Amino acid sequence: MLVRDAMNRNPLKINDNATVKEAVEILALHQAVDLIIVGQRECVVGMAGVEEMLRLLIPEFDQLLEDDAHPIKLQPYRRTSDALPRTKVSEVMRKAEVLLDPNQTLQSALRLLLKEGGRTLPVVAEGRLVGGLSASDLVRSLMWRHQVAPSMLRPAEERRKRGV
Repeated sequence: MLVRDAMNRNPLKINDNATVKEAVEILALHQAVDLIIVGQRECVVGMAGVEEMLRLLIPEFDQLLEDDAHPIKLQPYRRTSDALPRTKVSEVMRKAEVLLDPNQTLQSALRLLLKEGGRTLPVVAEGRLVGGLSASDLVRSLMWRHQVAPSMLRPAEERRKRGV
């Protein structure tokens, strides 16, 4: 199986001159973790996700992670959402370091997905965004390919009890 067989052909994306507020709204609306940032001619320029938004809204975010601190230690007066409407996603995005090819094998794509922590990876052909691949896209594709019935997704013990 190839990446093109499993990829989402309509990945969540946003233009590089959009605001962080617009990005947050898209992430919230779709309950997503990542957005692909595109420039002119659908060229992938980066990625932005929930983590980047948290870093913008909570200046001490990295320190909290390092200290394994409890969220109650956040300084409420330091949090600010007024930066959202005026900050461009291009200012907070991370570089898209891994790009997939639609003709790449799913096995090699899975290795890259795992290496990147299961985040969405852009699929690019001829320099343009043609899709995105996430762990859930991969699982969905494999379920469809093997025609896994929803009842088979229940824990084995529960299936035995019901005789499925």
